Amino acid sequence: MTSPRRCLLLVGSPRGRKSTSYSVGHYLMEGLRASGAEASELLLYEEARSDPSLSRVVEHMVAADLVVLSFPLYVDSLPSKVIHLLEVATESVARESLRGRSLMVMVNSGFPEAHQMACAISSCRLFARDTGMRWEGALSLPAGPMVDGTPLSQAGGRVRRQVRALEAVAKALASGESVPQAAADDYARMAIPRWLYYSFANRMWAKRNRRRGIKADLRKAPYR
Repeated sequence: MTSPRRCLLLVGSPRGRKSTSYSVGHYLMEGLRASGAEASELLLYEEARSDPSLSRVVEHMVAADLVVLSFPLYVDSLPSKVIHLLEVATESVARESLRGRSLMVMVNSGFPEAHQMACAISSCRLFARDTGMRWEGALSLPAGPMVDGTPLSQAGGRVRRQVRALEAVAKALASGESVPQAAADDYARMAIPRWLYYSFANRMWAKRNRRRGIKADLRKAPYR
C-alpha cells in the first residue's frame, strides 16, 4: 500500500459516537491526521437507512485510499447494517472501483478472548478478496465494556496497551505498511486478569437487572 492520502472511518455500531467502536476508530484517525492524511468519519447507522443511502456510503469508500471499518461483535459476526453494506458494495456498480483500495477492520466484543472475533474478521477479509481491496489487517479488542465508549484519551491506564498499539498502527498505515503483528497482539491484551473482568461483568449485569426490576438469578441453569 502506498501512503494513504484519504482515510475513511466507518463506524458500524448503533451507539454511534457513544460506542467503543467510535472511541478506538477515532483515536486511530487522529493518529493518521497527525501524519498528514485526510481522515473522515461516517456513522453507518445514521448515514445508511436505506439501500440508496448505503450506495452513497459505498461511494465514500471508493473515494478513500484506506477504509477502516470499526464495529462490535454480534453473535460471532458483524452487525446487520454492516453485513448489508458489504452486500451492497459487492453487488454495486462501484464494486470494480473498490479494486486497489485498502481495507482494515477493528472489532470489539464483550468476550475476554480475542479469538472470538476471528470469524467476523474472516468475513471482512473475504469481502476484501471479492472486491479486489487490499487487506491491511485487523485489530481485535476483547473486554470492550472496559472502554464503554469513553474517549481513549480519557480512559487512563486500562487502555494503555491499546493506545500504544493504535499509535504504532497509525504510523505504519501512514507509511504505507499493514497492521504490524506486534501491535495487533498488544492491542488484544486485557489490562486486568480474566477473573477480575468476569467479576466486573457480573456486577454490571446485576446492576442493569436491578435497574430494570429483574430479580431472576442469572446463575440458574434449568436445562442443564
